[in-house]
Amino acid sequence: MRLDVYHTALDVYRANRFATFDAPLHGREARLLMKDINAHATLSELSDVNLARHNAICDFPNTTVLVTDESAIRKSDDFKYRLWTGEITGDMIRIVDNDLCIPTPEFLYLLYALKLPEAKLVELGMELCGSYTVGPYYFPNGPRPAPLTTPAKIEAFIKRFPGTRGSTRAMHALKFVVKNSWSPMETKVIIIVCLPVRMGGYGAPIPVCNKWFGLSESERPYDGRTGFDGDIVWERTLPDGTKIIAIWEFDGGQHFTKDASIRDGRKDRILTSKGCIVQRVTSADVYNRKAMDLAARDLFNALQLRKRTPSHASLMMRDDLRELILPKQEFVHPDLLTPGSFPLYQAPSFVI
Repeated sequence: MRLDVYHTALDVYRANRFATFDAPLHGREARLLMKDINAHATLSELSDVNLARHNAICDFPNTTVLVTDESAIRKSDDFKYRLWTGEITGDMIRIVDNDLCIPTPEFLYLLYALKLPEAKLVELGMELCGSYTVGPYYFPNGPRPAPLTTPAKIEAFIKRFPGTRGSTRAMHALKFVVKNSWSPMETKVIIIVCLPVRMGGYGAPIPVCNKWFGLSESERPYDGRTGFDGDIVWERTLPDGTKIIAIWEFDGGQHFTKDASIRDGRKDRILTSKGCIVQRVTSADVYNRKAMDLAARDLFNALQLRKRTPSHASLMMRDDLRELILPKQEFVHPDLLTPGSFPLYQAPSFVI
């Protein structure tokens, strides 16, 4: 038995998003299991685990395993060790099979806090709290899996370990984690637009993902839809009581068919008639910083928020964030790309 952390544990979750995992172990069970893992952390025993048995198909150069006893650490090119010196309690470990266990999503997020850049930690949090698959498991038009956890559960877990290395950073990143994202690109768009300027973002308010807008019978289109999900929704109430609702609809490749365009047009007209400000954002916009500058400007105007002119340093950080969050092989400098020139669909990056 071994306890995988980081990318191999995350890949097991990604490969089994539609499966039902066993409940996390209780505290005493988890402590006994860790004693057993420490006692059997030899390289030969660690190598016996076959991740392919658990539907994981990504090939990583090495695996990191968690131990709680420093004497269990071995020198190896194939395995790295993460020593956990904190308390082992309930809701930390989940058994996958008789040879493999993984951290709960909340514990995995905390473990990643010292390993990832903060923007990537936000991205991880949104994946764990979202309803989508990524990488080789990604199906743009397929069913949506249930979220693995929620920001509230992650926050409650981190608070159980005050003073743990990475806990302050994890809590700070969690402020920007939005639940219920339905796609990797929705997540990336929110990170780029909503992170503070000092972190390379535009500093937009934190939105709601996929908010449901119900329709009365008189408002419904003839195709029978009873309501719409707004992809990324910002709501703001002005001092005089006026309520503003701004919606960004992200158009992936599946939105560019004739039928989809007609359906989207009806949706936009109905939401606009209800007082919403609807703005469509495409892959071409996301990958073009100039286009995103304009989209962010329009968002701030819609919300009647002041948007300060960014400094040169802020623009440099903005490009750094985009290069970090957008797949590197797909990142194009803004001066070399015009809106509409980017391919309609690109597989999202998935390596954390």
